[in-house]
Amino acid sequence: MKRIGLILFLFGHTLNMFSQVSIEKLSESYYEIVLNGQKMLIDAGCGGRIVSLKSNRHELLLQDSINPINYGSTLWLSPQNWGWTPPAILDRGRYSVRIENNSLMLSSEVDDLMKCKIEKTIHPVVEDTSFVIEYKLINESDVILKYAPWEVTRVPTGGITFFPEGPAGGKRLSKLNIIKHEGIVWFYFDPLLVNDHQKLFYNGKEGWLAHQTNNLLFIKQYPDIGYEQEAPGETEVELYIHKDRTYMELEIQGEYVSLSPKDTTVWKVCWFLREKQNKIGTDDERKKVLFYVRGLVNGKK
Repeated sequence: MKRIGLILFLFGHTLNMFSQVSIEKLSESYYEIVLNGQKMLIDAGCGGRIVSLKSNRHELLLQDSINPINYGSTLWLSPQNWGWTPPAILDRGRYSVRIENNSLMLSSEVDDLMKCKIEKTIHPVVEDTSFVIEYKLINESDVILKYAPWEVTRVPTGGITFFPEGPAGGKRLSKLNIIKHEGIVWFYFDPLLVNDHQKLFYNGKEGWLAHQTNNLLFIKQYPDIGYEQEAPGETEVELYIHKDRTYMELEIQGEYVSLSPKDTTVWKVCWFLREKQNKIGTDDERKKVLFYVRGLVNGKK
């Protein structure tokens, strides 16, 4: 009996080694979330931006060494009637931080231009190795504001990006090399076809967007919206390629809503990162990766 008890203890200890989650303050600005071997780094001093996401040593996100301004993953407000650059307090300002209920909670100051503040809560989920990100837009003015949340995630160019096509399809002409097959939009990056800034505007379906690199499969899951719920001039799914071919943006948007004074809207997104080397060239290979992605996101519903 003692031997069996020791074996069970060692087995449980081994499982815990591979099922770990922790949130740690690394410096005045940087916080790290460790989840089952994956590491997410957040810079509270730069817009509460997610600046790194790794599985073992494989990095998903674009680093500031490549582009010192446009890197990592951030939240903007849609539509883009604020011009360029994004509102400084929300995009690059310092966020206050709390660690509570096994979550990292970040809060901006009120932006003078947009008249609102943003709160971000990142919750690591051990059971399926995912990161649930809750965004709150809070109207701090005395007038009605109309916004949609807009998550912009920058990654190095390359790989394959795909998502289900919604009923409204593409809203604007695009030069991006896409293939539409059985209700899925597939974008295969080809540097020879990029000679200026390029963007894709699409209404999605099923509420997910996936991106496959050489080593990683990244999936965003979010509440699906109809084209009538999209912000003016914007779409639910957008892909952007920089003209110098160094990075691309995986963009999703939530519902365009009216916010009464002091009102709040909440938008939840879930990230999955997996080490997978999927070949996606043939119909059978596309069906295989679609089956995997749909199985993963349906497990969250």
